[in-house]
Order: sequence, then structure tokens, then C-alpha cells
Amino acid sequence: MCSLDVDELAIALSSGIIEEPLSLLKPGNVSRMYDTHITLRKFVRGCMPIISTINECIRDSIRGKICYGYYIYKILKLSLKTSKENTCAGTCLMIVPLAVSIGFLISRRSLVSLRDVLYNATILLKRYSTCNDTIMFYKALKMLNISYIRSRNVVPALPDVNDEDSSEIILKQNLTLWKLLRYCASIDICSRQVVTYYSDILELLKLFKNFLERYGNIDYSILLTYYKALSLIGDTMILRKYGIEKFFYLKNIGETMFKICIENEESCINESKKLHEMFVKNGINPGSIADLIAIMLSLYRLEEVLSEKC
Repeated sequence: MCSLDVDELAIALSSGIIEEPLSLLKPGNVSRMYDTHITLRKFVRGCMPIISTINECIRDSIRGKICYGYYIYKILKLSLKTSKENTCAGTCLMIVPLAVSIGFLISRRSLVSLRDVLYNATILLKRYSTCNDTIMFYKALKMLNISYIRSRNVVPALPDVNDEDSSEIILKQNLTLWKLLRYCASIDICSRQVVTYYSDILELLKLFKNFLERYGNIDYSILLTYYKALSLIGDTMILRKYGIEKFFYLKNIGETMFKICIENEESCINESKKLHEMFVKNGINPGSIADLIAIMLSLYRLEEVLSEKC
């Protein structure tokens, strides 16, 4: 029998979203100290409301109240209020089903392993998500002015986020959050994780733990995992924003940087700084890969708690 504390689980599950931007070796638009569009300070402030809301979500799930859209919207609204920026839309989409799964398993006294959490995160979303969850998710995207869900992006057609009658269309199509994320999985790797038992992130976690055992440095291990993810998976945010040519260009960069980092740590850090400057200069931010790394770190911390308590 596991001796689990909900507060501790909520902190562990939320921690990766804060830890990821604190890994200052990793290139990206938020992992820096100087003043720019989204500073490190602003990013961390935007992540602060996550812990209490995830805690509430787990406790509701324990009581049998399974809800997705409400908590996604609540986290993003509080985050926007705190930071004035969109700092965690992708991670929020992935973390809420995990919180629901944890609460569900606790209520049945069957929370034992990380794989249990991942499996049930997908199964429960498929079983219990509703059209209202989708409506709340659309409301959150509109609040953040994120409009990648358009009819031209997916088949069958989905209501545009900015359509005034999107709620009516969602209800008419019986478009549950599960169905929406299934449709979006081909153009959004965050959606894909939720509907595929977080399979890509689980593979990244295995790599990360191997790197950590080899190098003994969490920041360097995050950096290696980041480059490996960029080369193997590619960033769908870049694909949507810049097109297929830039998508494969960054995949090749990820592959090249990973080889450099495996061969020589000093060269890796120097080249990573140059890459960061290039990202900033050109306004490039492989944000979807960063979201995967954040959830990977959350799962790493969650697994630590489960290993200790179970």
C-alpha cells in the first residue's frame, strides 16, 4: 500500500514546468535572464499558479469529479493574469489529464507506478471528456489569442477558435476534448502525447535518465534530451508557423548539436550559446519540444515520489 500525499504529488507533477526554463544551458526564448519578450522571471511567475490548481484537480478527481476544460482554462487564466503572457498552454494541456489520472488511481487505491498514471491519463480522457471540456479549451485558446485550430489544418474540419458560433458547432458535432485532440495530434505534438499514453515523452524520459547516469549533471542531461527530441520528433509549432523547410532545418540542427554534445561538453556549451543567439535574433522558439521536456521533468519528479512511497 502506497503512503501518498496529494500536496507532494501536486508539487512533483508541477515542478517540471518550472524546472525546464531554469535549465539555462538550453537554447530557447525563455531560458535567459536579460530583458526580452518573455523573460525568465515572467515565465516562472506564469507557472506559479499551476501547483495549487493541479492540487485542486487531483482532489476533485479523488472525489469522482473528473473535469478537464475547467482546469486547463483556470491554469491559463491565472498564468496570464500573473505573467501577462502565454507561458504554459502546451504543458497545461498535457498536465491536467495526468492530474485527473493520479486522483482517479488514488481513489481506487491503485496508484503504484508511472505507467499506471500515463495509461489512465489517456483512457480516462477518452472515457470522460465532454463537449464542455472542448468549449472551455477553445475559450482558453481564444483568451491567449492562439488560433492554430483552423478548418484548413485538420480533416475532418473543426470549428475555428475565433468563430463566434464555435460552441454551437462543438455541441452539434459532439466534439469531445478527446476527439479534438485526436484530430489535432497530426499537427501538434502536445495533443499527440495525451492521446498516445505520452509515448514520446516516456522515451525521452528513458534517454534523460541514461544521460543523467552518464554525466551526473541534470542541466546537461536536459540539453542532450532537448537536442535528441528536436532531431527525432521535430517541433510542430515550428511546422505550423514557418513551414516544412524550417521544420526539417531545425531537426537537422538538433541532430548536429546532439553529436557535438556527445563528443565534447565544452564545444556543446559554446555552440549552444551561439544557437541561442540565433534563435533570439530570428525569433525562433521550438516551444513544443520545450513543452515535452517540461512534462518529462514532471514525470521524472513524480516517479521519484512514487518510487519512494510505493
